[in-house]
Amino acid sequence: MAIVLSRPSGINNLLVFLLVGALAFQLTRTVDARRIISSLVDGLGFYALLNVVSYMLGLRSPTEAEGWRLYLMADGASRIIFPLDQRLNLPPVLAAMYIAALIFLIREPGRARKIFRCIYLIAAVAILVGSGTRVPAVLALALPIMALLIPAFSRWVPVVAVAFASVSAAILPTIVAAIGFLLNPLVSAVSGRRDSYESLGALNGRDYVWQKAISYWQSEVTDLLHTLFGFGLYGHYSSGVSLTYYKLLSHAIVRDPEKTITVHNSFLQQLYDGGIAGWVLLTVALAWTAVRLSSHFRDWGNYAAAAGMAFTVVILCSMTEVLLHGTVITSFVLLVIVAAACQARPQVMANANSRRRPLFETRNSAESTTDGNRPR
Repeated sequence: MAIVLSRPSGINNLLVFLLVGALAFQLTRTVDARRIISSLVDGLGFYALLNVVSYMLGLRSPTEAEGWRLYLMADGASRIIFPLDQRLNLPPVLAAMYIAALIFLIREPGRARKIFRCIYLIAAVAILVGSGTRVPAVLALALPIMALLIPAFSRWVPVVAVAFASVSAAILPTIVAAIGFLLNPLVSAVSGRRDSYESLGALNGRDYVWQKAISYWQSEVTDLLHTLFGFGLYGHYSSGVSLTYYKLLSHAIVRDPEKTITVHNSFLQQLYDGGIAGWVLLTVALAWTAVRLSSHFRDWGNYAAAAGMAFTVVILCSMTEVLLHGTVITSFVLLVIVAAACQARPQVMANANSRRRPLFETRNSAESTTDGNRPR
């Protein structure tokens, strides 16, 4: 992300990213990662509740207020853009993260905590239903079920998710087209949308966007600097690739569509923003985090599973949205998870802390020995 945000157009975003990174690093040094994970999950739930309450009070998203309202009709009902973000699909992703992680933390002690978490759960479900998003809704349902049926699932699924998502733009359309007859009833039931089989198989036009983006990269991006380090923030616009596909999405009423309509895949977006170096570093960092979370299962138990589920939701949703970007809230949430995964195991931390004795304790013990307190 730093490769992308360090360009001149992203200095302000880089500063925010560095500040959040420093905060996450300091938290990991001073707070048990299990408490960090629990607080992070509660924060996701509180965010869902704020969105629902704000919408009920009449507040609307800046996107809607500026007349950009995105009406994607599903049986005559418009999908809700919740007030605390300008994106239609971002609040549902955060809501799905909360639902997928909650199953592992619901038994934490504290009556008030359980009550609030149930309220957050209702709000998260309301966001998924109101927004009518597919991937977050399916993941919020499928991941907890799989984790309950297969105990080892929550341990290895983050690793598999990173491996699959990193190349999803090239392979996902073929897979969805092959199993679309199975996915269509499930997706329609969960999201409440009744799109055609052809629409689902084409991922609502994303297959066309990815095909154009991959072909453009292979034929038009020949400069070594851009190949290695990308085009910086909004690389899809700076490179010119968005001009090859944005008219396909002309039904979306947005300002400057050639700039605002991304390639709808986080890893493909990273390729254009940060080049091959950025794509490799992002993939390796996420794979390392997934492996690290898996290694913490013995020490953290359900907290590692909760972090792994939230992590998996972001990674899998990033296959159809740009979520691993330094200007998107999901990247900051992911940064906290990455920082927590870096924390040493509890026993290692205890041993390290035991070797860090304050200087005044040593002096006191020495003084007690010289002041007549020697054993006789």
